[in-house]
Order: sequence, then structure tokens, then C-alpha cells
Amino acid sequence: MAEKTLTDRQKNDQERKKKLIQKIKIAQKQLNIDDESYRALMTNVTGHPSSTQCKPWQLENVMQRLRQLGLKDKTANQAGARRLAGDGQSKKIRSLWLELHADGKVNDPSERALVNWAKGQFKTTGGIEALQWFNVEKKRMLIEQLKRWQARAKK
Repeated sequence: MAEKTLTDRQKNDQERKKKLIQKIKIAQKQLNIDDESYRALMTNVTGHPSSTQCKPWQLENVMQRLRQLGLKDKTANQAGARRLAGDGQSKKIRSLWLELHADGKVNDPSERALVNWAKGQFKTTGGIEALQWFNVEKKRMLIEQLKRWQARAKK
């Protein structure tokens, strides 16, 4: 009887681990974390460079860290939410924004806060609801503004 319970527990742990790995991979894409940064994050949080080497509780710690980096757990009303802009400039803008958050200069690392900040840079009140709606020149200006902010923050 005890053997069966152990086997059930192992099956539950394997299933939990599988689901956590899937969530982590999705979060990696949503936060635009490259493979090198992902492995560094995994090593820092768990001591292992790969999620497959981790125990479920370690993967829970990774999920907690990803939430600190700006991951928002999806709720039912977010199904069908807009995809993040995937062009190089938008990724750079998002990366700089998350770095400023990690440095304590940005309180809210969310995409919504980033877009609201970006709209404020151009005194835009309506119409712009996502990074992909900014043109190339405005994105270039946002990147430069974020770089200047980062430089000021390091002084």
C-alpha cells in the first residue's frame, strides 16, 4: 500500500514538474528572456542551468522570480489578450524597461505601464495601446530616452 502511494506521489510530482516547465517556457517567451539569460536565472535560483534538472519546489521558486521580473499570471479575462510586439526595437525597449525595474527605477514592470510611459513621452493620450503601434522613429527615440534614464540611474 505504501509503495502505491509513493508511486502516485511520484506521478503527481512528475506532472506538476511538467506543467511548471511549460509555464516557465511560456514566461521566458513573454518576458523575451534569451537562452543565456534564462540559464543564468535558472542557475541563480536553483543551482541548475536547466529546468529538467530541478525539483518541483525549485521550479516554483523560478516562477516566483519570473513574477518579480514582470510576469503576470493570466486570468480568464485575459484570454485573447494582445500579443507583445516582437520586432527588435520593441524587444530592446522592453529589455531596457525591465532592467530599470531590476535597478529599482521603475515600480511597475508591466507592458501596460511601459506603454503608458511611452505615450507620455510623446504627449499621446489615445489611440496607442501597444508598442507595435509606435512607428520606427518613435521607438528609436524611446530606446534613447530609456538609455539616458539608465545612465542617470547608474550615477
